[in-house]
Amino acid sequence: MEARKGFRTFIQIKNKVMEPKQRVKLLDELMTVVQIMDELYRYHPDNPNRFNVEAEYKVLAERKVQIEAELENDSE
Repeated sequence: MEARKGFRTFIQIKNKVMEPKQRVKLLDELMTVVQIMDELYRYHPDNPNRFNVEAEYKVLAERKVQIEAELENDSE
């Protein structure tokens, strides 16, 4: 997975000499990019265990209706 390569790069960069502020900025940006890549990989077609967006959306839509009904009944 590409995110893992990014983390390895993070470790390699950690030991290089660089201006501290620039180094911190780059490491922060790298960690942000790796986190986003990990999150997106949950939905990526190449992920055999990918998150099924359509099924989850249906579950959430049903729960929304239930919550709205409970709120409507509570206000009466």
